[in-house]
Amino acid sequence: MLGIGHAFRDVPFFWSQHYDTTISYVGHAPSWDALEMQGDLAARNACAIYRRKGRVIAVATIGRDRMSLAVEAALEQGDTAALESVLRTQ
Repeated sequence: MLGIGHAFRDVPFFWSQHYDTTISYVGHAPSWDALEMQGDLAARNACAIYRRKGRVIAVATIGRDRMSLAVEAALEQGDTAALESVLRTQ
């Protein structure tokens, strides 16, 4: 679009602050075939992992800012092993 001449590879993300709760979303999941929930929504410490054909395509977090940043880095690098490691350790 700007004539730079290379593909746009950044991973989409957004975040929103609602009083004392931060919601973050990394990736792009217009459709998925599996959704995994981790953590405790009531405690505002949780994540939703969206998968298509076993592959992580997006992650939504509540109160897990570091996890969201690590997921974004792994998705941008295409590092599936690092991504799965981040998701297991939270």
